[in-house]
Amino acid sequence: MKDDIKNLSVVELLDRVDLSHYDKTEIIRLRAEVERAEFVAACITGFVNKVKALFVSKKDELSVAGARHA
Repeated sequence: MKDDIKNLSVVELLDRVDLSHYDKTEIIRLRAEVERAEFVAACITGFVNKVKALFVSKKDELSVAGARHA
């Protein structure tokens, strides 16, 4: 595991928590939900970054074309 807590994933943080009072099936379910949430968050972040890059590129194209605002 990583030593820097700022760079740990939620799954790695979950591994550090005492889950001994949970059944094995509950631990597997909890881990699966955490991994799914991280995957969805990564997809959303990637999508937002692509849309942001698209707008930046369009803005650059307009500024290169000589369009200026008042």
